[in-house]
Parts: sequence; C-alpha cells; structure tokens
Amino acid sequence: MIGILKPEERKDAYSLVAQLGYDISEAEFFKNIDYLEQQQAVVFIAKENTRVVGFIAARLSSGLMEGRFGEIIALVISDAHRRKGIGRQLVRKAEEWVFEREKKIRVRSNVVREEAHSFYRALGYTPSKTQHLYIKTPKTNK
Repeated sequence: MIGILKPEERKDAYSLVAQLGYDISEAEFFKNIDYLEQQQAVVFIAKENTRVVGFIAARLSSGLMEGRFGEIIALVISDAHRRKGIGRQLVRKAEEWVFEREKKIRVRSNVVREEAHSFYRALGYTPSKTQHLYIKTPKTNK
C-alpha cells in the first residue's frame, strides 16, 4: 500500500535510512521532513501490512537555467523488500504527483550506486550529465 507519510510513521521511515549508510540523527531526519512539508514537497511510504518498507520524497524546484521541475530527492527500500516492485511503485507515485504540477522530473544518483542507475534507466530516465558536488561549511572557511 502506498500513502503519504504520517507523523506516527516517521520512526519507521528513519529506521530504513541507516541501511543506505547515511549519517543523520533521528531528530535531524524529522526536522528535514518538517522543512519539506513547508515547501512544495511530499513523502510517500510503502507499507506491507502495518510495516513501512520503503519511502520516496519528491519536491518541486526551479533553477535559473533549468526552469521549473520536480525532483526525486530520496528513495529508500528495506533490504528485505528490494526487487519486489516497491521502488517502481513509489517512483510512479512520485511521478504522478510531480506531473500533476510540472512537465519534467529528475533524480540524482551517486556515481557509486550502479544498481540505482540501472533501476532509473529501466523506468525511462536518461542520464543528463555528470557533475561534482562541492560543499563548504563555516568550519572549513579558513
């Protein structure tokens, strides 16, 4: 079953994040969801019985050169539920949400996640470009 993430399901969604190796606290994860909910964004979950087994987050965005678009910003499926069509269902739900609002959707995938690249290609996504991401925090400002 696919539905919108409810507050009482956040802990279950957070438990899936560690499987991808992200270093984020539960409090920070919840804060990020709060922030997304204030924007033009949505988080859908997949449930098997009463258990959250995956989630996807999508948002509307724009760029000076790109114009307006939708973007998948997170897709996480539990290890035990991969290759069962759940990711595909979640992506389709996110696409439906975006295409009701915009004409283009994009997704970024880390260069090392080759399995994800094959997954998105199978869903009709085409690679657009390769880029580097540079980050600076106040602590590195010297």
